[in-house]
Amino acid sequence: MKAFWEKHKKALLRGLLVLLVLWAVWYARPVDIHFLLGNAAPDRTSVLVIDCTSPYSRQSRNLDPEDDPEAAALTAEVLAELEGLRFHRSPLEPLLRILPPMGGGSIRHGEDGKKEYDIYFYFYDIRSEEDWDTLLGLQCWIDRWSYGPYLNLPLYVSHGHEAGRELGAALWESPFASDSKS
Repeated sequence: MKAFWEKHKKALLRGLLVLLVLWAVWYARPVDIHFLLGNAAPDRTSVLVIDCTSPYSRQSRNLDPEDDPEAAALTAEVLAELEGLRFHRSPLEPLLRILPPMGGGSIRHGEDGKKEYDIYFYFYDIRSEEDWDTLLGLQCWIDRWSYGPYLNLPLYVSHGHEAGRELGAALWESPFASDSKS
């Protein structure tokens, strides 16, 4: 075995490197919101939109209707807004999943005077009145997208800054939005 390794070491290492590169390219391919949800259909969606244009004044709105028909309409609206986006996962994600969550990034705010938003999405599967399963947590923080149980798994979204602004503005003006009581 040792002689085989010494004889074919370069070829085996190159083959392993090619497989690793192919896997990384495949893993980072664009996926949609349904893929991130595991192709499950959420029963309910909760959204928190924070206007973080100014570092000194934060206003927030909740989108979490109590009424079941309104909750279904909100879920459909949010999914429709997110369906046009394509998310690219980091090839390092399997490693990030086993590491403990590392703190958040630096506090940022808008650079060009335009409205900026911090948006938290939570999609739920409701089994019973007391038993809710969180299917997905997704966050857009100005231009940084992330998801996962601790919102610590990075996502790349093409033109993510503009997409976050448009999504934040649409959700801010949504008929389901109500001012936060914080």
